[in-house]
Amino acid sequence: MNFLVEACTFRLKFRFPFRIQHGSRDGTDAVFVKITSGSAIGFGEAALPPYLNEGIDQVLGDLASLVQSGLLVIWFQQGAFAEALRITGRRIAAIAAIDMAMWEIRLQKEETALTDSLAAIDQHRTMRSYTLGMGDKMDMAKKIKHAEQFHFDFFKIKLDGKSDIKIIQDYLELSSLPFAVDVNEGWDTFSEHIEFAEFLQSKGCLLIEQPFPRNDRMHTKWLADSLSIPVIADEACWLPSDLPGLLDSFRGINIKLRKCGGITRAIELIKLAHHTDMICLIGCMSESSVACSSASKLAPYCQWSDLDGPWLIDNDPDPQSLPFIPVALALKA
Repeated sequence: MNFLVEACTFRLKFRFPFRIQHGSRDGTDAVFVKITSGSAIGFGEAALPPYLNEGIDQVLGDLASLVQSGLLVIWFQQGAFAEALRITGRRIAAIAAIDMAMWEIRLQKEETALTDSLAAIDQHRTMRSYTLGMGDKMDMAKKIKHAEQFHFDFFKIKLDGKSDIKIIQDYLELSSLPFAVDVNEGWDTFSEHIEFAEFLQSKGCLLIEQPFPRNDRMHTKWLADSLSIPVIADEACWLPSDLPGLLDSFRGINIKLRKCGGITRAIELIKLAHHTDMICLIGCMSESSVACSSASKLAPYCQWSDLDGPWLIDNDPDPQSLPFIPVALALKA
């Protein structure tokens, strides 16, 4: 089986400046991938937020190495992912983009491949969220007004551990929709934040995402044991191999294709979560509709989805119109 792999670079621009605990930015670089196999075509995306420390040249180089290795011919076989990690030096972006595209091709040839893989998992009516990056009350009001026209089920509010009370008070004055919070590792100690967490719970907060640094399992466990609402992992959970170490301290996980390596690994995470009674949120990294459409295939198997990337950016590209060129040429450009 032959595969033609092409790539192009693109700058995704945010509709509103996006500020989280890790910093503020007005957009995200991305590398898009197009794979052609006979009459089937698949698209993938490698978003490159700066805090992940993978750049465009690295991704293009990793794509070229993966193509040259011949690994795409055995992409879905056991051991292929481990070999891909070895080839890229454990960098995930290129692997995730290829996997998205390869699954699109696979589903054109095997329509039930995804549902067969997840046949033992119950499907859900998934609640959809829109992320509110940090900002003042006026900024929040603009974002809420924009989101309301798209009928999201709840808002996911970014916190930083410093101005959290003000952020939530502003939100409660502006919207009556349910909400969740995402701290991006921004809390320091259990004692300083437990009262606020209990306040969140009293206001109907749906979940608290990654409140403490990823390796601080002690404070995370104390918080999770003190609340009836779930505390879920994001930065602490990348690959399926991470999940067993989270069972004692978290009640759920945020699965992102860009983070775990694509649909193949996300399926593994969903299965592991199901068998260990962990709740799943399928999320994104401010990606376009290319990556979010791939992730949306898994949304029915997750309780929540945070696939709002196409609404957070204002230049969502049509992959059919992107200027793709063969990976080897893109690397030299």
